This record gives sequence, structure tokens and C-alpha cells, in this order.
Amino acid sequence: MKWRLKTKMSVFILSISLVIYVLAIGYISIAFKNRAIYDAQLIADNLNKEGANLVRAHLSEYFGTSRALAQAFTGYDKIPSDQRTEIYKDIIRNVLIENPEYIAVFEQWELNAIDPGYTKPYGRVRTTYYRSGTEILYKTDTLDTEGDDTTGIYYRAKTSMRDVITRPYYYSYELNQALPADEPASENAVLEATIITPILKNGTYVGLTGIDVPLEGFQEIIEEIKPLKQTYTFLVANNGDIVAHPELKNIKKSIAEIYPDEDSLFHFAQKIRAGDKFSFMTKGSKFGKNAYISFVPVKIANTGTPWSMGIVVPVDIIMMEANRTFAVSIFAGFMGLILLTVVIFMISHNITKPLQKTTLLLKNLAKGNLNQSETIPITSGDELGEMANSANKLLEGLKSTAGFAQKIGEGDLKADYTLLSEEDALGNALVEMRDRLKRSTDEIKQQAEELKTKNRELQKLSIVASETDNAIIIMDPQGNIEWVNEGVTKLYGYSYEEIVHDLGSNLHDFSAHPDIDKIFLQCTEQKKSIVYIAQDKSKSGELIWAQTTLTPILDRDGSIIKLVAIDSDIRKIKEAEEEIAKQRDNLQELNAAKDKFFSIIAHDLKNPFSVLLSVTEALLEGFYQLTEDEKNISIQRIHKSANLLFNLLDNLLQWSMSQTGRIKYAPEKTDLRTLVYGNISLLRMNAENKNIKLVTDIPEKTYVYADVDMIKTVFRNLLTNAIKFNNQGGDVKVSCWKKKNFYEISVSDSGIGLSEEDQMKLFRIDVKNKTIGTSKEKGTGLGLILSKEYIEKNGGKIWVSSSPGKGSTFTFTIPVFSDKEVPEAVEN
Repeated sequence: MKWRLKTKMSVFILSISLVIYVLAIGYISIAFKNRAIYDAQLIADNLNKEGANLVRAHLSEYFGTSRALAQAFTGYDKIPSDQRTEIYKDIIRNVLIENPEYIAVFEQWELNAIDPGYTKPYGRVRTTYYRSGTEILYKTDTLDTEGDDTTGIYYRAKTSMRDVITRPYYYSYELNQALPADEPASENAVLEATIITPILKNGTYVGLTGIDVPLEGFQEIIEEIKPLKQTYTFLVANNGDIVAHPELKNIKKSIAEIYPDEDSLFHFAQKIRAGDKFSFMTKGSKFGKNAYISFVPVKIANTGTPWSMGIVVPVDIIMMEANRTFAVSIFAGFMGLILLTVVIFMISHNITKPLQKTTLLLKNLAKGNLNQSETIPITSGDELGEMANSANKLLEGLKSTAGFAQKIGEGDLKADYTLLSEEDALGNALVEMRDRLKRSTDEIKQQAEELKTKNRELQKLSIVASETDNAIIIMDPQGNIEWVNEGVTKLYGYSYEEIVHDLGSNLHDFSAHPDIDKIFLQCTEQKKSIVYIAQDKSKSGELIWAQTTLTPILDRDGSIIKLVAIDSDIRKIKEAEEEIAKQRDNLQELNAAKDKFFSIIAHDLKNPFSVLLSVTEALLEGFYQLTEDEKNISIQRIHKSANLLFNLLDNLLQWSMSQTGRIKYAPEKTDLRTLVYGNISLLRMNAENKNIKLVTDIPEKTYVYADVDMIKTVFRNLLTNAIKFNNQGGDVKVSCWKKKNFYEISVSDSGIGLSEEDQMKLFRIDVKNKTIGTSKEKGTGLGLILSKEYIEKNGGKIWVSSSPGKGSTFTFTIPVFSDKEVPEAVEN
């Protein structure tokens, strides 16, 4: 069915309007809905932040008291010891009296800080005032006299020298519990936490002050925060235990235990320990169906163990206002659409009527029926009247132009034509066409003969260029491509159009040779062929070595009229050259390894065995005639030679296994500090023999992802060398710092150092390093070679910086451990 213009206008405009209305209303409705959800989430987040601030304020107040005590006690050494004890007891007792919400106040001192005669680095005395019912009781005791309890909270404060807040725990002072508990031991047990502040004297830890505070007060805070119906908040400690919750049965339980499904997705404990702010939407969970959950960190002083405040808001409450707004938007849009329909119908009726006569004329013109077309009567002076006048002029001009074109078509190239105006494009085109036809007649005859001759020559060249396997490219004197043969497609995979589109139309663009500009200039200036080799990339991405001959084509006057580039595939030649070079390098490396291995067996193993044989022979022949000092010296020489032999044989075994591929690379999460301390313990006797001090400043919980046995071998070799080439009474220091995804570890000594020439010989098996230790110790250099292989096997690098007489620093990198390194989760 053919629609009239009036119908089309009504249908199309209404359709477009309907689409626009639907999109606009839909967009506005969705925007309102999203805004309502966003606003509700924002309100919930802000209220959650307020609750977190209240919790932070309470905890900061507790820490303020503890810090005030610690600051007041820093002048302890200026008070006589017999007076200090009573003064400080009165202070902490008064603090407990003035703060009825406190459960206990205590102080603890390192014995070596308050007792000049006590020199051990452990041992402490504790003084505590605590509430038992309505009474305030006192007790004092001495602890850790056999060594620090490294698992306790006191040791944590002592080593970190930072504020500490313990995890929530139950404690009953009436029962005088020995340790905090996760379950109440009696009905009077209190859920509490301990606030601790270290006492520092000139940067040295001497003791601490602390407060036991109840946590029931936080229950009131979370019950006051209810921005919407069915909304509730809860408080979670750093270890994931719930401190306050509307359902009292959940208090002191792990958040992962209460909400296991959500914890498997969002890892609550990990994010809370890291102090992260996070939120999510959940459906059908124990939080409640279709709920918004948000967590805000609660930063606690400078403890580094933040808590977290959580809030739960039902989605139904959030969506109520959004749905109301959506219904109003739909109604308003429907009424507007009805009004628009009426207006469009009236406008379309007034426009289409004057167009009907103009349409009839244009139909006849479209059919080429000029004789039966009639002019249109003009009844108005608006745009419709101007359109009718233009149509009438068009009819007259087409009749005149049709007559002129008919004469040209009959071969009358002398026919005249009067232009309708200076802008008469069709008339000017017909006149120009007539003039060109006159000029072209003779030229066509002449060119026809020339083309016959050229075609015969081109047919011969085309056969040769098409049949060859070489790639042939014909260019103009500026290097622009004009033609390529099938050999280009065979060699590189590109057609002419693809070369121009993907690589460029000029030799300077598509050639891969770095000096193509110089080659092009040399060829065009000297007007002779140039041969060069380049590695090009095919359409499939394959690298292809090709030899190119660039030849200029000259005319009779010696001017360049064309350039021809012929590419030959030389990949097999290049592959043969690379294989020869690779085999040469492998043979050199194998010869060096063989020479080094036999050198060690023939020379370096012989010397220690010679010492062992000579010393044991002397002991065997004259043992009873030797003095005790002479026997001790002989035993030390035997130990020294045996230790050297052990290290040498171990390195030889490790190196030979690495060369034969028998060592498996098995990376895992490794505590770098523990690994270093283990190696230092093994080499401490060697260091003490030269009065060398071993120092390390690697922080706790410095985890790397590496093969433990390989890194142990690296540390053993580097520390052994640092001791061997160090001076009597020197220092050896192991340092560590993090750079992006790697730890940089350095082993520094204050020994004899290395010249630049000797540094170039390190890590190379084909070079003999003749450096001797400060106590005449000898080495093979194999330990450093093995260390380099192991470091690179673990994805790191190793290097050295040194100067003669100023010691040496060997530095290497190891990847930082990340949860992404292993498929299963790693506990902190």
C-alpha cells in the first residue's frame, strides 16, 4: 500500500516522537531510580561514617589516656626508685577511679630499665589496678624472666613500639583468669579490649601503659544509627570478630562464620585488616533479601589494625520512592504524546495540499515527458509559491537544454546554445562537452596507433614479471607504487591495494630498511642499481629476510622515468648463518664450563685435601709430643679445610645439577627474614673467627615468592664471600627494600673491595678470578655463577657495586609474594 505524504508525515513524526518520548521518559525514569538508589546509598554511607567516627572518637579517648600516662612516665629515671613505685601506683589508681567505665589500668616496665643491676634483654614487672565488683584491687607480678613470650601482646608492643589494641575477648576479674578467652568463663565475664601505649626513652623501649576497656558501649552507638526502616549497623574488630550487633547472639562471632556465602566472594577479614572501604548489593543472603551492604574502616590511633563499621539497607525501602516517580513520568509522557498528535495532524494537512500540483509536474519531468508538462499556477508568496515558480523555470530550461543536447547527439558540433544564467551548470557542461569532442577527435586517432605498439611490448614484460617467484614493484621516480606482480603476494601476502592501505604507497613508507632514505638518494643521484638486505614483516606477521635490487629506468635523455625493486627470499641463507653462530657460541660456553670444572677438580679440590693430609699426618706421627695449643691449631686447620671442601663440593653438585637440568624450580611463599637469619646462624662462627659483625634490617613478614633452597644457596654464597673478603673487625649487613613488584636485597661488606677489571670477571665461568680472602681464603667463583643462575631462575637480577679498599655490595631482586601467585588463599 502506497502512503500519501500527509499519512507519512503523521506516522513518521509520531513514530519518531514516540521513540523520543519513550527514550526520554525511560532515561528520566531510570535516572530518577538510579539517583534514588544512589541517594539512599549515600545517606547510608554517610551515617555509617558518622558511626565509625563515634567509634573512633571513643577509642581515641581511651588512647589519649594511655598516651598521657606513657608520656608522664618517660621521666621515670629522674625519680628515686623507692619513691617512683608508690607515685606511679597512685597515678594509675587515680586514673581508674576518675574513669568508672575503665575495667583496669596497668603499667609494665622492662627490668633492665628500672634495675641497674639487671642486664638481660628480657624480663618485666607488671603493676595493675582493676575493678572487682565495687572494689578496686591491686596486684603486681614479674614475668618473662626466662625469655620474652614472642606470641604475646607485650612482645608485639615491645618490638613494634606502636600503639596496640587487642582483639575483643572475655575476661572475668573475679575468677582471676590467667588468659583472655573467646567464651565467657562466668556470668560476670566482660567483653573487653586492651589499649596499650609503649613508653619510649630516647627512642628505646622501656615499658608500656595500658587500659582494659569494656566494649558494650559500642552497642548503643550501632542501635542509634537507623536511617531507614529495617536498617541496622554493626561493628567488626580487626580480626573479623563482631563487637556490636543488633542480634546479641552474633557478638564475638566471626563475620565469616555468620555470613559464609558473602565472605567467600568479598573476603571480609582480608579487607577489614587492610582498612578498605567497600560495599555491594546482595540477594537472598543472611544480611536480608535484596540488601545494600557497606563497610567503612575505623582507623584506631597509629595501631595499624583498623576496625570496620557495617550497615545493611533493604533494597525495597530504597526503591519505593523511585517507583512512585516512574509512574508520574509515564502519565505525563502519555498526555504530552496525545497533544503532539493533534498538532502534527493540523500542520501536515496545511503543507501537503499545495505540494500535490508540484508533485504532478515533477512526476512528468521524472519520466522525461517535457511536452505534456504544464506550468503550475502560483497562488501564494511563501516558500510553497517560490517552489512552484522554480519548478516552472526548471521546465522551460530543460526543454531548451534537451534541444541542444539532441543536436550534439546527432553530430552537429557547431550547434549554438544560450545559457539560462551564468550558473547554468548543465548548459555549461554541454557546451564544454561539445568543445572537447572537437579537440579529442584527432587525438584519439593518433593515440590509437601508439597504444598498439606499447601493448605488444607490455604483453612480453607482463609474462616475465608474472611467472617469476621474485617480488617485483614498479614505482615512479619519487618512489610511489604503480604496479606489483604476483610474486609480492606469494612472498609477503599483500596485494597492491593492501600494501597501499596498510603500509603506505611510497618506498620510504613500506620498506623496513632503516637507511632506505640514503639508499633511495644514492640510487637516484648515481642512477645505478643498489642491492641491500632488510627484514620485512609479512601480512601474517612472519619476519622475512629479503635481498632487494633497486634499479632506475632511464629514458633517452638519461632521466629517471621509473624505479623497479626486485625482492629475493634469503631466509634459508639467514637461518644457516644464525645456526652456525649459535653453535659457535654454544661450543665456546661448553668449552669454558669444561675447563672451569676440570680446573676446580684438578686444583681447588687438591689444595684443601693437601692441607688435610699434611695436618692429619703431623697429628698421627707426633700427637703426644704436640702441645694443646698446637693441637687446637691443627684441629682449626682441619675444620677450615673441611668447611671449604664442603662448600666447594656443595657448589659443584648444585652447579652440575643445574647444568643437567636436574634441579626443579618450586617457588612458594617464603619469609625472607627467617631465611636470612638461618644462614647467618650457620656462618656466625666463621664471622666470629675474624671478629666480623653480622647485621640485618629486614622487616618482619617480608614475604617473597621464590624457591627456598635456591635462595638459601644464594644467601650462603654471598655471606660466605662477604666474610671471606672482609677485614678483621669489619661489618656485613643484609638490607631489603621494596620496589614495585620486587624486593631488592643487598649483602654489603667493609672489606677489600673489587677493581672494575675484577668486577667484569664475576658471574662468568670462562674467566678465572684469582682474588684471595683477607685470611688467605681461596675461592673458585663458582658460588657467584650458581647464585646468578638461581636468581634469574626465580625471575630476578643480580649485580655488584664495589671499589678497592671500600668494600663490596652484591644486590639482587626477588618477586614480592602476592595472592595471585598461588591458586589457593594464603592466611596472614
